[in-house]
Amino acid sequence: AAAAPSGVNSIGVPSPGDTSASVSEEGNSFLPGKSAALGGCVLTGTFLEVMSVASLDALLAGGEAVPFVGDVCKLLQKLKKYVDDFHGAEEECRRLSVWSLAMMGSFSRLAKEGKKVNAEMKALLNAAGMAVKELYEIVVACSDTGDGVAGRAYAFWTNGAYLEKAKKAQSKVQKALEALMLLVAVETRLDIRKVLEHTKRLPAMDEKL
Repeated sequence: AAAAPSGVNSIGVPSPGDTSASVSEEGNSFLPGKSAALGGCVLTGTFLEVMSVASLDALLAGGEAVPFVGDVCKLLQKLKKYVDDFHGAEEECRRLSVWSLAMMGSFSRLAKEGKKVNAEMKALLNAAGMAVKELYEIVVACSDTGDGVAGRAYAFWTNGAYLEKAKKAQSKVQKALEALMLLVAVETRLDIRKVLEHTKRLPAMDEKL
């Protein structure tokens, strides 16, 4: 992949070799503020790091337009948008944001090759989408029970139901990605595997800190 132009890249950190750019607290990338700092640590070395904001935007838009894959991407985007409101208050929100972006990028990269999915893969994508939807719903429900921004964030990631839904979503999304990887070129498969390996650096979402 070609290197991104100088400036802040899609994950909110300076592009390789550029020491002048900095992360915007308002979020001039797909990861705002403190989420960008985490994303820079986790996703450095993946195909996401060398993409500009514009190129990743185009990739994600293409992924959302693909049947079945697009449904999962839209749900991940909905989850990410919600937790981004809490990025400055709670680390678990930042982990969810980075994970959601990494998975959206991976699905979209796989969908870009335009391979037709079979019935089994459609079922896996539907299961992944449902698991992400359930995770989003429990995050919203649990965050509404807290007191203030920090309280709301704390409430959801210590909730047993949330921990269960997070583990399920991770599992279903990975199974769907692995199925799609069977249809693509080796180079693309290696790029996605690297993203999955790097996101393992995030503390397990199904465990309490």
